[in-house]
Amino acid sequence: MIISYMHRSFHLCSLLVTTTLWLAGCDSGTPPSMQSLAEKGDPDAQFAMGLFHETNGEEALKWYTLAADQGHVDAMLHLGSMHANGRSVPEDSEQALRHYTRAAEYGNVNAMFWLGKFHLQNATEPDKKTLAYVYFSLAASDNHENSAYQLHLLTQTMDTETIHEAKERLKNAEKRGIQILQK
Repeated sequence: MIISYMHRSFHLCSLLVTTTLWLAGCDSGTPPSMQSLAEKGDPDAQFAMGLFHETNGEEALKWYTLAADQGHVDAMLHLGSMHANGRSVPEDSEQALRHYTRAAEYGNVNAMFWLGKFHLQNATEPDKKTLAYVYFSLAASDNHENSAYQLHLLTQTMDTETIHEAKERLKNAEKRGIQILQK
């Protein structure tokens, strides 16, 4: 698993370095090797194409979606951000929540942080604060500093009963996975 992750990281880094070097000598266009790999279905190349076309929302959306459909976690995170902020797509909190949740299910702590923020911003019901607590706790346990800070602030606004309920949900999520949090 670690070797697979390292290979993917190296592959993505080499694509980005190649792209950067190619762009240094060109005015426009996509590096041919990356374009070719992306069209052949390489999820890292598709993600890189999404980054390359970030200013062209439709094109970025296309490439991020192709990569995310193949399990590319960073592409899922970018799609969540695009929908959450209405960047090149209509703002859609349900789509943002869906993409962040998929990324969190793969263990992405940044997605967990954004899920915590999402639920905290919509904390008109106690259940949302509980979910925010769980997501911030999961990310903080993986040394995500912003989540640890948000968790600290959040616990100062929660009563004892809600904190107890949140800790129970956290135990269930740690045992059975994040999917248990979805109703």
